[in-house]
Amino acid sequence: MLTSGPIWSEFATTLAGKSWTPPQPLPRSDNLLDNRPALISRPEGGILIAYSGDGRLHREVDLTRDLGLRFLSSQSTPAGLINNDVFIAALAAPKGSPAGEPLGPVEATKPTPPVHPKEAEDVARIRSHRVNAGAKSYQLLRGEFQRHTEMSLDGADDGALEDMWRYAIDAGRLDWVGCGDHDNGGTEYTWWITQKTTDLYHAAPRFVPLFTYERSVQYPGGHRNQETALLCRHR
Repeated sequence: MLTSGPIWSEFATTLAGKSWTPPQPLPRSDNLLDNRPALISRPEGGILIAYSGDGRLHREVDLTRDLGLRFLSSQSTPAGLINNDVFIAALAAPKGSPAGEPLGPVEATKPTPPVHPKEAEDVARIRSHRVNAGAKSYQLLRGEFQRHTEMSLDGADDGALEDMWRYAIDAGRLDWVGCGDHDNGGTEYTWWITQKTTDLYHAAPRFVPLFTYERSVQYPGGHRNQETALLCRHR
């Protein structure tokens, strides 16, 4: 694959009356999952939507033997294959669609019972545990290496990069995490944004992310998770 991660495309829909209009595809919107279009209301009705696409769908289709050899020899995406452009589309509601109605009050739903009712207490107990050996004191740190995002060549079923950090800090309440994207997406841009967010979410001693990536090896076959930083915590 000569793209940075799987292929995602944008669709637009609107609430007309009490139902949603059929989704309208945005041309040339193939890009990363975390792509945030801008909407502008038009005085004559409808909206303009500005969005970006890097052409990964079309470049995937254009894959040739020569391009494949260039990719395999360099272990990165060849120059020029990932190139974001900005597109603008004019969208109008289908003819005869009723006007949207104001939403009524939101009804409160019953809270879902937690899967692990004592999770917070268990995490606190893990963090407070110490093992004294010799003149040193050790503690357990909860984390994960194998977490993919939209940028990984094998991360088609995973969420966006921001979702990984949200999972680690909020949902998982981990002490550290290492992004396991294959070659961190394989482009200079995806390496850069992964490392920048790793710096951004460094909040020692509460949370200490690692600079990591996943790589392939020819022999013995399989994948390896590589860490490029040491995890240290002082209290």
